[in-house]
Amino acid sequence: MSNTSHDGLKRNPKFVHVPKPESEERRRFIWKYPLAIADQQEITIHEGARILSVQMQDGKLCLWALSRPDRPEERMVINVIGTGHPIDIGEDEDLQHLGTVQQGALVWHVFARLSWSDELKAREAK
Repeated sequence: MSNTSHDGLKRNPKFVHVPKPESEERRRFIWKYPLAIADQQEITIHEGARILSVQMQDGKLCLWALSRPDRPEERMVINVIGTGHPIDIGEDEDLQHLGTVQQGALVWHVFARLSWSDELKAREAK
């Protein structure tokens, strides 16, 4: 099988050409959000962003998300909890586990506090 396409250009058979989206509404970007190692913090993230990963990069805790910059921004409450440390959770609160990260002998568990994000939106609407 030849690696030459109909237009005479060499192609790498391991990769498939994906056409660019026709409109800005379909474009997505991966954005990095540095996090503090703190019990609770807020980050500003685009509405509907999908969390991809939480890892250490050059000794700093970071979160990566697939994001649409054309969407409005919202605040997300993040909790970074060490193994063996308590987590204060109210009855009507829900935590989404985003990832677990090791930093030497320390292990951090990163959560998004879902109901708090809704509460923040309600406060801003008033």
